Amino acid sequence: MMNDAADDSARDAVAGQGELSAFGLVFLIEDSPTQANYVSQQLGFFGYEVEVFGNVTDALEALTQYTPLVVITDINLPEGPLAGLQATPQIKASGAEPPVVVALSSHTDFQTRLTAVRVGVDGYHVKPVNVPALVERLDRLTSGWPDAPPRALVIDDRKAQAHVFASALKADGVIARTLTEPDAVLEVIEEFQPDAILLDVEMPNVSGFELAHVIRQAPANLAIPIVFVADDEAEVAGRLDALSAGGEELLSRRLHRDWIVTVVRRRAIRSRKMRQQILCDSMTGALKHSALKDELTRQIAVHAREGREFCFAMVDIDKFKSVNDTYGHAVGDRVIVSLSRLLTKNLDPADSVGRYGGEEFGVLLPDCGLEAGMATMDALRERFGRVRHISDGRVFQTTFSSGVACFPAIQDMDRLIERADAALYESKKGGRNRVTAA
Repeated sequence: MMNDAADDSARDAVAGQGELSAFGLVFLIEDSPTQANYVSQQLGFFGYEVEVFGNVTDALEALTQYTPLVVITDINLPEGPLAGLQATPQIKASGAEPPVVVALSSHTDFQTRLTAVRVGVDGYHVKPVNVPALVERLDRLTSGWPDAPPRALVIDDRKAQAHVFASALKADGVIARTLTEPDAVLEVIEEFQPDAILLDVEMPNVSGFELAHVIRQAPANLAIPIVFVADDEAEVAGRLDALSAGGEELLSRRLHRDWIVTVVRRRAIRSRKMRQQILCDSMTGALKHSALKDELTRQIAVHAREGREFCFAMVDIDKFKSVNDTYGHAVGDRVIVSLSRLLTKNLDPADSVGRYGGEEFGVLLPDCGLEAGMATMDALRERFGRVRHISDGRVFQTTFSSGVACFPAIQDMDRLIERADAALYESKKGGRNRVTAA
C-alpha cells in the first residue's frame, strides 16, 4: 500500500478544468492605452500576468510593495523623453532580487541604445513590438520558461521524522513526498518521479543500502541521486557501503536540518536540469518524441493502477507550409517555438508537452477527463490564434488544430496516439482551427 501521499504536485484544478495558469508577474510602464493593452494582452497569451502603469511614479511606488519578475518600460513617458531609462537604476535597486528590465522604444539610433546599456537595461526592443520575440528574450533573461519545482522523496520508517524533513523541503520550494513502507518504493518512484531521494540508513526490515540496490535495479532509476542519512557517527563511517549502493552522499542526522535539506534540494535541481537536457528538444524546450512516448507509457501504468483517467492531445499548426513559403523557415521556426512556449506556460507543471515532429506537438493532461481536456485545448487554441507574429514589418497570425483522446476509454499507447491523430485529421478536414474528440 502506498502511504503518506504528501504530494503537492496534484493538478491545482488548472488545465483539468479548462483554466490556464499564469507564469510570472510583469510590470508594464506604458502611457499609451492602445500599446499597453496590446502588449499586456499578447504577453497574457504566453502565461504572463501583466500589471500596467501609465507613468514611472506609480510603478516605482508599486515596487516598494512587491517585486515583479520583469519590468518592461517605454523610454518616452509623461515624466520625460528618456524617463524610462532614467528610472532603470531605481527599478534595479528594488527588491531582494532585482527585476529584469526591458526597454521599448521607437528609437533605433546607437546613442539611445548605448544609454540603455549604461543604465543597466537588460533588453531593448524596437516598436512595433514583436511579442513572440520579446517572450523569447524574457525566457533567456529569466532562465527560461518556468521549470516545475524539484521533487524529493523522503524514505524513513519513522513517520514523524519523515514529515520533519518533508516539511523543511517544502518550505525550501521542493515538492516532497514521504514513504514509510519501503516495499512500495518502486511503485511510488514510478508515480512520483522524484529528482532526488533522502533515504534513512537504518530501518527495521531493510537497510537503506539494501533498499538503494532495489531502487537501482530499475534502469529508469539509475540517475536519481540518493542521499543517505544516518543516526550516528558509526553509521556515517560506512561511506563505502553508501557508494557501493549507488548513493551520492551519507550525512549524519546530527547535522543541522537545513544543511541536509540544502544538499537534497541542490541534488534534485541538478538532476532535473540534467534530465531536461537529455529529454528535451533543443529548439522548443518540449520533450523529444521518444521522451513523450516514454512519459505516455508511464502515465498509462500509473493511471491504470489507480483507476484514474487522463487525456492525450495532438496539436498541429494550420497551413504551416504557407508560413514557411511566405515568411521563410527562420520565421516558421519562431512560430513553432512560440506554440511550444504558449503550451508550456499555460499548462500545469504536472502536464507534459512534447514535440512529436516538425510543427506537431503532443500534450498529456494527467487526471483529466475528456470534457475538461477538450476545454483546455480549446482555450489554448483560442489564445494561440490571437498571437501576432511580425516579420519584416508584416504582421500575421496563425492557428492550430487538435485532436483529443482519453484513457481508459483507449488503453493502448499506440492506439491512443492513433486515435488522437485521427481526431486531429478530422479537425483539419472540418475547416482547421478547432478541437475534435476521438
